[in-house]
Amino acid sequence: MPDERFVELPLGGLDLRTGTRFDPLLGLSPFSLVLDRRPAEAVATGAGAEVALIVGTNTEEGNLYLAPQGKMATSTDEDVHDIAARVHADPAALVARHPQASPGELRSAIMGDALFGAGSRRLAEAHAAQGRGPTYTYEFAWRSSAVDGELGATHAVELPYVFDRLDLPALRGPRGLLGPVEPPEALAACMHGAWVRFARTGDPGWAPSETRRFTGQE
Repeated sequence: MPDERFVELPLGGLDLRTGTRFDPLLGLSPFSLVLDRRPAEAVATGAGAEVALIVGTNTEEGNLYLAPQGKMATSTDEDVHDIAARVHADPAALVARHPQASPGELRSAIMGDALFGAGSRRLAEAHAAQGRGPTYTYEFAWRSSAVDGELGATHAVELPYVFDRLDLPALRGPRGLLGPVEPPEALAACMHGAWVRFARTGDPGWAPSETRRFTGQE
């Protein structure tokens, strides 16, 4: 297909809800699912149980879908309840778990957990329950100063640290993923080192019983 035709295609979000399940992509993706079973369900039956696993999420995953569009500040209670209804049978109870959060923060928290947090926890728990390969979990909490400080510890902001590529110019500045403030090189050395060690040995350097937090204070 020519590029010109491809960019003309009307790609809208798909609603993947069924009678028994919520949409795991929250209608954000124009594409459908690619697996016949969710990873946690496959692992719970023994798939990949003997392989060492490292899995985690970022503290503010959902900010990526709100901050660059200016929606952190403009989100309303109606927006919050709409997203809560997409992922929970009792939206009001879900919203009540975060009594001190602003609508933008709450909307981001619900989105982040629905898209990444809940599934990652289920995967880790299913893998650990098999008791065959070690399960390592982490949380990336360093906050990017991009988008006037609103981007935070959002989805994908950990990748320059995992691959130790803080030197890429496109990542710097007010429009870059890492923001205008100098990012901590010690964090990149620590995180990249853990991933390399895990690839080589199956052990990133912390106990399976703990969740390693990467904060930027390393």
